[in-house]
Amino acid sequence: MSNLKNKITLAALVGLTSAGCATLPEVQRPATRMVEEKVNKQFVVVPVDGKDTYITTEMLHSPEFQSYFGAQVLAHNIAYFLEHPESEHKPAHEKLVALLGEGKKLLIEVDAKGLYAGVDGYDSSLRPFERSLDGKIDASEMLPNHAGQSYHFPFAYLETKKVPEMVEVDIIESEKKVPIFTASVGAGYTNVLTADDETYDFGGNLHGGNVFLTLQPRKTPFYFGGRFSVFGNASSAAEEFDVAATEGPLAGEILAKNRNEYSLKHLGIGLEVIGGWHFSDYVGLELSTGIMHDWETRELLENVVRYDEGVAVVGLDETHTSSDTETKPYLPIQIGLRFKLPYDLCLIPSGGIRTDFNDIDGLLNADFGYCPKTE
Repeated sequence: MSNLKNKITLAALVGLTSAGCATLPEVQRPATRMVEEKVNKQFVVVPVDGKDTYITTEMLHSPEFQSYFGAQVLAHNIAYFLEHPESEHKPAHEKLVALLGEGKKLLIEVDAKGLYAGVDGYDSSLRPFERSLDGKIDASEMLPNHAGQSYHFPFAYLETKKVPEMVEVDIIESEKKVPIFTASVGAGYTNVLTADDETYDFGGNLHGGNVFLTLQPRKTPFYFGGRFSVFGNASSAAEEFDVAATEGPLAGEILAKNRNEYSLKHLGIGLEVIGGWHFSDYVGLELSTGIMHDWETRELLENVVRYDEGVAVVGLDETHTSSDTETKPYLPIQIGLRFKLPYDLCLIPSGGIRTDFNDIDGLLNADFGYCPKTE
């Protein structure tokens, strides 16, 4: 029994699907696709692995189906004889196994009640029999269904069912346009570490912000772009001192009171070129350089009030102002890491130096942006 079943090729039953419905083979061609239309077809319902499978009536006479149904007949009867080892039908069963093993043809017929089987050239008792209608099975030729006390096999029946039929139609294929470059944008904080100046109470830190834009070509790990930054700071200080006579009759007497007010304003901008490389899906390394330009303005306001015998002299006070603006270009060099975050976001810390070839200042940046993957 098991050897016979192993010879059955269910794949030859033309596309048995997991849902138990046989469909026409789908043939894909360029610029075509398959669409479904509902049509009426007659099918024989046969359980396969516990699921109803629909077999077209044209497929009933295929050698593959003959073999499959022969195995069903055997399995149906074997189950009965295992439960009824003393059955009077056992000799007929043994002869059925022998005839099919010799290659005798199993004939199949179907009507609204179900599916019928007979061995070609033998009657229902499996005795040699001269067929009255060639290729047809009459009542005297039907194999008995011992488990069901009838001459047909109720595990298969004929029905008309609406099933999908695949129809091939022409379509116009559209090509998705993929951009050559993928853009990343963002902004962040910039800090320039310069020298302090106690006279102006200036701590040396220039605070600011930046924006960046980079482009990554398709299917490459490299990207390039630029960053623009603005930064600055301001501070002020004041000092007061007295001028006293050092000799003569007025020695020690205050002659004038002075007040000096200092202010410093520092502003800078930067324009850098960025080049980077993603060495993994999560981290990239980037370098940047370019030019930075600073404007530093220092102002001094002097107030002098004259005194005579300890009393301020009206009309003799003086005010002096001075201002000086210095400009300097710098060459910045920075290195940073681009970390990819969920939702195509990215975090880019970077740092480095800048120099006017006399002094060196430190540079720090912390950027946050949108950095999608390239397609």
